[in-house]
Amino acid sequence: MLSLLLASTSLLFGAAIGMTPSAAASPAPMQSLAGATAGSRWTVDFKGGELRVHIDQRTGRAFWFMTYQIVNRTGEERMLAPRFDLLSDDGSIQRSGRDVPTTILRDILRAAGSELTEDQNQIIGPILPGIENARDGIVVWPIDDPTITELTVFISGLSGETTTVENPVSGETVVLSKTLARSYLTPGSAQLRPADPLTFVEERWVWR
Repeated sequence: MLSLLLASTSLLFGAAIGMTPSAAASPAPMQSLAGATAGSRWTVDFKGGELRVHIDQRTGRAFWFMTYQIVNRTGEERMLAPRFDLLSDDGSIQRSGRDVPTTILRDILRAAGSELTEDQNQIIGPILPGIENARDGIVVWPIDDPTITELTVFISGLSGETTTVENPVSGETVVLSKTLARSYLTPGSAQLRPADPLTFVEERWVWR
């Protein structure tokens, strides 16, 4: 169902075309693009944590959150500016951080982060090569519809690799970026439990 949704929404938000499945633990890079310069082929390593639920004890409002780590193994300093979009099975897309109160972010950082965990704004900047320079981050989305059963997190800004396609409607050339997609199943509204992470389904690279 989710794969069909990805295809049907491709013109609106950039397409899931030329997909390359990868192992969930350590996704293999896509084949380098013909004609791309060597400098554009870099991809940093991304290790996603569990996608979980946080419920604000003050208001009862619920939020999704995910921790992650990024390691630069490209041999050169790179500019890090990851973007996280959450696609629900109803076709809606949410950008991380929007409509998330600062108090909620602080609560989640205290509960699930460490002294080195950065929010999505703090993590923007240069990342040096090597595991010793790894960056730990956290992203949060409000749960507007707790009845959804499938989610996909699209993570862009992890690679300099792009491709071009023709928009079949307008005929214009569109530039797509190499993007990591992580898919999950949710338990539904009756069973939103902060103690239980969502069920991870797969991780793959897509053009978006």
